[in-house]
Amino acid sequence: MPDFDPALTDLSDQLARVRGELETVVGGLSEAQLNWKPSPERWSVAENIEHLVLTDGKYAGRFRESIANARADGRGPGKPFKPGFMGGMMARGMEPPPRRKFRAPGAFRIAEGGGPRPLSLVDDYRALLGEYASLLRDAAEVDLNRTRVTSPAFRWLRLSVGDAFCVTLAHQRRHLWQATQVKNEPGFPKS
Repeated sequence: MPDFDPALTDLSDQLARVRGELETVVGGLSEAQLNWKPSPERWSVAENIEHLVLTDGKYAGRFRESIANARADGRGPGKPFKPGFMGGMMARGMEPPPRRKFRAPGAFRIAEGGGPRPLSLVDDYRALLGEYASLLRDAAEVDLNRTRVTSPAFRWLRLSVGDAFCVTLAHQRRHLWQATQVKNEPGFPKS
């Protein structure tokens, strides 16, 4: 049995912190609070979560496919994970608080309007985080540096599985931070 890559422990710890942060952000919120927008141009707590479900849900499928292909090809664990240039730069750029604003690529844009998002959206995100925990366990069986994940938004963008996990976790922290900023707005509803 190959040595366990210590990066997986760190990524699992990051995921656990994201789960805790989610509960801090949404704990006790009413549907009205979840859907309140500080301005028409800014997202509500629910819209930030919907974006994570959409974006990181698409990435989850890509992770699953890449890990399965690597296992089928007999490509087991390799050297300990080391962030690549592009993946490291993307992960740092996603970390909160944002230093730059990015417009979500078309594949990751949520539907504007459409009325209030249901509270069940939070359960969808919780389920996705559970899927990410399972994907991290499965990733222990492949080389985090050499197994590649293709972006659902840009076919030309291929990151190592390790880098893709770093980017998606940073992306989750970014949007949970943004959701927290919505809750801190002076006009945020009391209930």
